[in-house]
Amino acid sequence: MTLNCVHETDTVTLHSSFLKIVNSSITLNNDGTVLRLVDIVRDIEHETISLKFDSSLKKGSSYVLDIPEYSGQINDENQKGLFQTYEYIGRSNR
Repeated sequence: MTLNCVHETDTVTLHSSFLKIVNSSITLNNDGTVLRLVDIVRDIEHETISLKFDSSLKKGSSYVLDIPEYSGQINDENQKGLFQTYEYIGRSNR
């Protein structure tokens, strides 16, 4: 996925409910410069995963985050923020 950096940081945080990632395969690339992954922090309560890199992402730059080995699931029981269907009610979508 392509990321546009709006604030200098060495960490990328993703939503991770039901997401499993193989740590050793993650890369972050900026025009041929590869940032090395140094740590992964999982926040179970907030359902996020933070990827910490060996140098900072620069404000205004674009990066390609590659996570080639992962698995996850979308299910109807634990949806939070992702809804597979919606209906029109008057002029509103729900």
